[in-house]
Amino acid sequence: MYGTTTRTDDGHIAIVFERHLGHPPDRVWHAITAAEPLAAWFPAAVDFELKAGATLRFGPTLEQHRRYGLTDDDATFGMVKRVAPGRLLEFTWDRDLLRWALEPDEVNGTHLTFTHVIDDVTSAPPLAAGWHAGLEVLEAQLDGEPISWSPWTRAEELEDEYLVRLG
Repeated sequence: MYGTTTRTDDGHIAIVFERHLGHPPDRVWHAITAAEPLAAWFPAAVDFELKAGATLRFGPTLEQHRRYGLTDDDATFGMVKRVAPGRLLEFTWDRDLLRWALEPDEVNGTHLTFTHVIDDVTSAPPLAAGWHAGLEVLEAQLDGEPISWSPWTRAEELEDEYLVRLG
């Protein structure tokens, strides 16, 4: 369940999560690309235009406004690099690269591999903790479970564990 890190060939850090989800790829695709499910777990307010070359705006969420005092002026940008509906979504977020790969498994489920490529190794533990918490919410959404926790608080709880795991 925990994410791992590796060095890429060009010296960047790749944070990688793998999940086996008991839902077909089209349902998982919806959960990682549609505005409503994203609002519950994705760490920015973003709407995807699912075509290569599309510009993405990552605005602060309401929780980021409340917790950290971020404003709409703190928005950042990225670009959709590759899209294969139901199979692959790859985009930049500032200088980072995020890749969502979905593969059907043998029992009508999905093997999800999420990779976040970053420059700065010191940002890996908090980023990994945040993605871990977000993926917990994503899984609960897909399973129809009520979400009674904050992914922001959960990420804070996981950060020390990721500091130990990732160094």
